[in-house]
Amino acid sequence: MRYPLVAIALVAPTMAFAATPSRAEQMAAKLDQRFQQADTNHDGKLSPDEAKAGMPRLAKNFQAIDSNGDGAVTESEITAFMQSKAANR
Repeated sequence: MRYPLVAIALVAPTMAFAATPSRAEQMAAKLDQRFQQADTNHDGKLSPDEAKAGMPRLAKNFQAIDSNGDGAVTESEITAFMQSKAANR
């Protein structure tokens, strides 16, 4: 009976740590939430006007983020831009 209690005592803190979202996961969730709020017509991309209204900091880099030049940015384009910027630091 004693060994299962010891095992639980050793495993429980590890499980609690694993359940805590990483910083990257938290940032991705926040980006998704803000993107969904800014995407007022729910087409899965932000127009320049949607970006200005809902994500003004993003709007300042809109052209650079719009990697395919279609005049709109997707969440994946934003993520790629952010990863590129982080890699250059």
